[in-house]
Amino acid sequence: GDSVATHQHLQMARMRGLEAGRFMLRATNTGITAVISPRRTIVHESPQFETHVLDAVVQPYVGQTPYMRMGNYSVVAICLVLIGVAIYRSRSRQNRSK
Repeated sequence: GDSVATHQHLQMARMRGLEAGRFMLRATNTGITAVISPRRTIVHESPQFETHVLDAVVQPYVGQTPYMRMGNYSVVAICLVLIGVAIYRSRSRQNRSK
């Protein structure tokens, strides 16, 4: 139906295009079909719940973005470092109070 979910899926697709640094070609049956640029802008979009043909020219790219190379490992590593710092600070405060 006509819910916010189709718009959320389009927003998620825009982020995936930014992460990959590529054009995103998104095709749906009842949602929003769109061509999304590597910078998250919607180049072409079809109306929802209508039969429509999108005609667009996209540029293929080579190489990888930092996110494509590292994935979520960098985010997990930063979280682990922050947890380690928090534990260290907590223990050093406990030792000072004794």
